[in-house]
Amino acid sequence: MKVLILAAGMGTRISKFTDGIPKCLININGETILQRQIRLIKNVGILEEDIIIVTGYKANSIKKLIGDNVSYIHNTKYATTNSLYSMWLARNKDFSKGMLLFNADILFHKEILFKLINKEGNAVAVDF
Repeated sequence: MKVLILAAGMGTRISKFTDGIPKCLININGETILQRQIRLIKNVGILEEDIIIVTGYKANSIKKLIGDNVSYIHNTKYATTNSLYSMWLARNKDFSKGMLLFNADILFHKEILFKLINKEGNAVAVDF
C-alpha cells in the first residue's frame, strides 16, 4: 500500500496563525502535524519508502524536516492549483496495492487509520 500526502498548499486562510510555515509544519505537543501522520502511518506497518509527499509552498522546509526516506513530487503550480492537481501529479505512481490519501494538515486518531488499512474495498473517512 502506498500513501499519498498532499502538502503543497500555502494555507492562506490561516496564514495569520502559521507564521509563514506550511500548515502541516504546525507543531502540536512536540511534533508537527506531518511528523505525526508519518509516525502513525509507520506504526500500522507501512514503510517510509511507500510514502509520497506532494510539496509546493516552502517545499524545502518539509524536506528538511522529513528527510529522504520518503518520495517527493513537487507541484510547481501550487499557488494557482488545488489538491486535485497535486493528486494528479502522482498519476504515474503504482497504487495497484492500495492507496491512502491524506491532506498533510489533518489530525486523526490512530484507530481511524488502523480501521482504514484493515478494511476491504474502498473507504472514505470524513468529519464535518
